[in-house]
Amino acid sequence: MNDGSSDGRIGFEVDGRTLGVRDVIEGTRLDLLADHEPELSPAMPELFPLPVDRAVSFEAKSISVAEYSTVNVRRANGDFLAQLDESTEFPRGDYCVEISGVTKVLLRVEDAEITATGMGGPEPVELTFDRPTTVTVGGRSFHTRPEATVTVPDDPAALTEAVSVLGSSIQEFSPERSWPTLRGYPPRIERGDELDIPSPLTVPDTGVEVVVRPTYADVYRLSTLSYYLGARMTVGDAPAIRLDNGYEERLPAEGRALERRVEELFRTWFFLDTLARTEGYVPSDRYEYEQVGAELPFYPPNLADSSMSERLMEYLEVDPGTIAPYGVRPWATEAVLRPDAPRITSYNGMLLRSY
Repeated sequence: MNDGSSDGRIGFEVDGRTLGVRDVIEGTRLDLLADHEPELSPAMPELFPLPVDRAVSFEAKSISVAEYSTVNVRRANGDFLAQLDESTEFPRGDYCVEISGVTKVLLRVEDAEITATGMGGPEPVELTFDRPTTVTVGGRSFHTRPEATVTVPDDPAALTEAVSVLGSSIQEFSPERSWPTLRGYPPRIERGDELDIPSPLTVPDTGVEVVVRPTYADVYRLSTLSYYLGARMTVGDAPAIRLDNGYEERLPAEGRALERRVEELFRTWFFLDTLARTEGYVPSDRYEYEQVGAELPFYPPNLADSSMSERLMEYLEVDPGTIAPYGVRPWATEAVLRPDAPRITSYNGMLLRSY
């Protein structure tokens, strides 16, 4: 298989011994050099502990990469072992090697010894295995621009369907999505004669529903929170957030009060996600936890593997005032819509306000 197709976010191209991992959205390519020409077979992205968009496998004795920013070695389950900055040997085992460059590339090998050389100098990083082994390569787009454009007619109910697929850019809905590289860039929304949602875009299955009244003001005020939660937006009699465990969080009906409550929830939940992810893909100590941890009714990392509804139920027990001094910085982007301009011409994931 020599797949140069532009379908999807990631493409693979073979040129002699070089395997190019092409980020279709970004228009970039990261090259891996094998010890012989790779013969590619499709592989399941689910083999990797971190999200990838697409994967292939082939047999190799060594792999090298010349252009990279960091190379991390993890256990096959994703547990972090080391960032490569000097020659290192890893005993026989199952490994996932994470390469960050112009795109994200993961290499998975099983039952192999690895010798890593070439870090910190002008030479490529080379990963040599003790014997020819199956290497599975996964690629993930950095996705810093819209993957597709949704068109909507002048109808708030149609706009709720467009907002429902914004979360299709998010790689996963664990607390790890508080890292921007796992959220990607949401689809663009533009006005058109009829609703048109391109086939790559789908509504995530997170078990969360955001209810709005059929007004542009409600849709705008709840759009960013809906995106972050990967929620399906539906029309109802009163604004609310519904969880698949049967719980419903009623929201204020008055416009300014609704906006304040939604922003309060968003800031609180995002902040708590950053605490819950601290033992995840990138182990880190958050000094904010030292300040606020004793006032929380739970230990955040214990919620990392919970469902979205289970986490939100715990998060709702936290008084937003508790985390306010340590929470999110001011929003980088806000769009304020005039009362006489109730229709949106383009949406790219910023916080929206409608007065």
